[in-house]
Amino acid sequence: MARKFSVEYKNLIVVAAPLVFIQLCQASLGLVDTLLAGQYHFVDLAAVGLGSAVWTSIFIFLAGTLYVIVPKFAELEKSRDPRPRKELYVIAARVALFLSIFGFLTANFAALSVGYFISDKEVAALSRTYLHCISFAFPPLVFISMLRYVGEGHQKLTILAAISAMLLVLNFLLSYWFVNGGLGIPALGGIGCGVGTALSAYITLFVLHLIIKKTLPDVFVTKQEKIDIKSPMIKVNALIKEGLPIGIALVLQILALASIAFAAEGLGVKHIGAHQIMISVAMSLVMIPLALGNASTILLAGHVSTQNEVAVRYVIYGAFLTWVVYFVLILSVVLSSYPFIIELFTADGEVFRLAMSGLYAFILFLLFDSLQMMLAGILRGVQDFVSPLIATLIAYWVVILPGLFLLSRGWSLSVYSIATIWQVMSFGLFIAVVFLSYALLSKNKKTLNIIDK
Repeated sequence: MARKFSVEYKNLIVVAAPLVFIQLCQASLGLVDTLLAGQYHFVDLAAVGLGSAVWTSIFIFLAGTLYVIVPKFAELEKSRDPRPRKELYVIAARVALFLSIFGFLTANFAALSVGYFISDKEVAALSRTYLHCISFAFPPLVFISMLRYVGEGHQKLTILAAISAMLLVLNFLLSYWFVNGGLGIPALGGIGCGVGTALSAYITLFVLHLIIKKTLPDVFVTKQEKIDIKSPMIKVNALIKEGLPIGIALVLQILALASIAFAAEGLGVKHIGAHQIMISVAMSLVMIPLALGNASTILLAGHVSTQNEVAVRYVIYGAFLTWVVYFVLILSVVLSSYPFIIELFTADGEVFRLAMSGLYAFILFLLFDSLQMMLAGILRGVQDFVSPLIATLIAYWVVILPGLFLLSRGWSLSVYSIATIWQVMSFGLFIAVVFLSYALLSKNKKTLNIIDK
């Protein structure tokens, strides 16, 4: 029994490790644009920063909606009959086409609307043009996500990690070129970031398509094959319906985190700075449990499809064990290095003091946020896509945001601080953990019967 557990635990780590790298590369795309624009001019920094926040939110929603194909391909990965995989690929491609068009139109609509939300005319004009340019990146980025998820479902993670690094490097080189000009290209400033990102996405899509086609020939439909998909729109609609809870949950979380920043605004500029530093550090540290959750999704989906209850149980146990190890290590790092980490972001004594005042609430946030990410991944692996959405709604939109609104409006203004904000965030995520734990136990008892009696 111990040997079987060690095998499943090793598989979990092997899958999770490259996923951490892939997540970091994806999260860095918008950051690269912002950094390059900041090096060019502060106006371009503001414009690209605002535009990047818009397009990344749209993209996360689209990619999140498509993520539903990961557990579905993982279920079919061990099947000897390739036709279900081919059919799923055709349906996924149609969904990706629909989502890419939606993303393109939404980005352009957002570009036309920025003038109503940005008072500075120069910043608004640059942000508008940047969004128009970056809108052309949505078709390749959506299809890259689709092919990436096909690869994740078949555990081709080393290849995907290499492709993610390729996209990040290409994005940096091409964006730098178009921002600063050279070799016959005029300097475009922040607008060049949009051009560079779009061009790098098309190149990466071409390479990724060739690689996936070669490594997973059983997925692609050749010209000689005829895949009879009865009622294709019904199946497309069904896939979108299952994927929407994932995409909506991710967007709601992003919007909530952005809204929480406004809760710090009432305390002063330095409080905003301290809060944003803490958010930046937290988002970096939770990449590991996020990857752990995604790895659990992939492995569990495969085991559920074969009704391997023992393997399902071991994957879940392994995920919890890894989370415990992760949190102990992170706790040690944060307690020993938190002041040094904060100093990397600011030299202002007051900002440093404010960030330090929220240390213990920050640790609680990491505890519950990492745990809810892992639980959400496990639930998606057993085909529950709705519970993580409900947990996000409860945590952020029922508990955290209303709680911070009441506090900031004077109910307990005397104790309202950076530490208070993070305490409320921690409490909201604790509620999410309780809900997801209950959902997992209920799921196990009803369908998988994996709980030891």
